[in-house]
Amino acid sequence: MKSHIVALFTIMLVIVSCKNEPQIEYAILHGKIKNPIGKTIHIEGNDGSNFSKSIALKEDGTFRDTVYAKPGYYTLKYHKLRIKYYLEPGFNLQTDINTEVVEISGKGAENSNYLASKGEIYSQILPDFVSLYSQEEAVFYNRITELKASWGNLIKNTPNLSKEFISFEQKSIHYYYLLNLERYAFYHGFFTGKKNIKVSEKFKTPLISVNFGNDKEFVFFTSYHDLVRQHYANRIRNEKNISVIFDEISAFKAPILKESLAKKFNNYILPSEENNEALYNGVLRLSSNTAFKQELIKRYLRIKPLAKGKTSPQFNTYKNHKGGTTSLEDLKGKYVYIDIWATWCSPCIREFPFLKKLEKDYRNKNITFVSISIDKAKDYDKWVQLVQDEALEGVQLFADNAYESKFIKEYVIDGIPRFILIDPEGKIIHGNAQRPSDPKLIEIFDQLGM
Repeated sequence: MKSHIVALFTIMLVIVSCKNEPQIEYAILHGKIKNPIGKTIHIEGNDGSNFSKSIALKEDGTFRDTVYAKPGYYTLKYHKLRIKYYLEPGFNLQTDINTEVVEISGKGAENSNYLASKGEIYSQILPDFVSLYSQEEAVFYNRITELKASWGNLIKNTPNLSKEFISFEQKSIHYYYLLNLERYAFYHGFFTGKKNIKVSEKFKTPLISVNFGNDKEFVFFTSYHDLVRQHYANRIRNEKNISVIFDEISAFKAPILKESLAKKFNNYILPSEENNEALYNGVLRLSSNTAFKQELIKRYLRIKPLAKGKTSPQFNTYKNHKGGTTSLEDLKGKYVYIDIWATWCSPCIREFPFLKKLEKDYRNKNITFVSISIDKAKDYDKWVQLVQDEALEGVQLFADNAYESKFIKEYVIDGIPRFILIDPEGKIIHGNAQRPSDPKLIEIFDQLGM
């Protein structure tokens, strides 16, 4: 009888000790960087948790810290190096960095090493973004299908992966596959110059059953987040009745998703866009952020007068590269195509060859090409030199107060390059016209009879 009492007491002690054992809520990151630069490294969460932490480096390059974080994807940032991690409470990862050679070991390391192998497979199978999306549909489809299958095989053949991590990865891979299907038509048309791209049913079918209103997935999976945004961007570009699209989004019980889409589509409200009113009303419905909505209302009221057919805002006595000054009023009697740019803007400079060709092709036509730099006054000489070095033609002008110039503010220009098309009477044709590199611009010129 005594032995039974002792045994029972022992079992009770085990149960009590198990209940009292503290649950680990953190992962440990430690390691060493050879020849360290700086005094810290930084780790951020990739799952929408806004997790962010700096970890001190000792003089010998070693580091050690705890990361109180839920299971998910993280990135360690050290200068130009980016290391992808998957962390769970209880993981203990050793990371050794020698130049750009990274070795991860310790408890849970298999998951992070899988992510590195996943990146290598991506580089082997897919070409650069432009080349990939320039491929014809069949070739493109085979590439992304091969990538999905290769990543799936990597999961199967990598031992000791966390069960939760496997579940995450299977979803992430599937969403990335769908994302590529969703954005193919838009980017293929953009990079090849082809119009009205139609994809096969093979492309459309996997997207039919997708739930585009899942807030939890939107926050956690980058590929799902991008898929949702691309899906609704495509629909707003291609469907006539966009109010129906906002009806659909508004019905979602997904406040984070809706707020994100509101901010995205706010940027679609631009001078002379036909759908501005529907976009404005739709974005107002999606957002519950009072400050954002107040700014949206102010911006819309500034953009509304810039509709097609309205009199264009004016610029006056801008410095001309050839000497003297020029005002918009001086250019009346011809169509005016205006390029707003700056010497520090790489996308602006990439348009130079296309703009030069336009100027050459339309030299004897009823159109004047004007380029307005919004560089700061201190960079005036830099502007003068770049115009000369690039042999830029047309009317080259320097705005009177950079981004704060009255003309720039009246056109609600908060990003460049920006292009404006005005008719011979000084009326707006488009306050956000196509770039010189866009074939649609030639179509517009042709319609205007130039």
